[in-house]
Amino acid sequence: MTIPAALSIAMDGLFAGHPLAGHAEIAGLLQMSTATLRRLGNDRKIVYRLKGTAWRFYAREDVEQYLRGMQCQSISPGEKTERSKARTGNSISCARSMVNIVDFSAALMKERRKRLKRSRPGKKLVLVPKNHSTR
Repeated sequence: MTIPAALSIAMDGLFAGHPLAGHAEIAGLLQMSTATLRRLGNDRKIVYRLKGTAWRFYAREDVEQYLRGMQCQSISPGEKTERSKARTGNSISCARSMVNIVDFSAALMKERRKRLKRSRPGKKLVLVPKNHSTR
């Protein structure tokens, strides 16, 4: 795959007089987040050089190698795809965790009952919601 001319010109400006470019600069050049670029480096899809233990730098040839190795992510029209499951609208990722979900107000009342039992042993509890008046 050839590198687009606009990207090649941008790389010329970025690497002019410098053998290496910083992590944020390359992420901006490739139009991706720094977290995505870090993940690509960790997966060894793009080569980086460390300065110390945390600073990542990239050489022009490493960026070019990554760009040449990129494949189009689109699916050809004749290829079958898996149908995705319908979203449920909640943020729970596992059905097992549904056991721990309790209505917030119910959880507060349960906690309040526990505190009252501890503070008044042997007495019958009568709970009245906070927003309910007793006239």
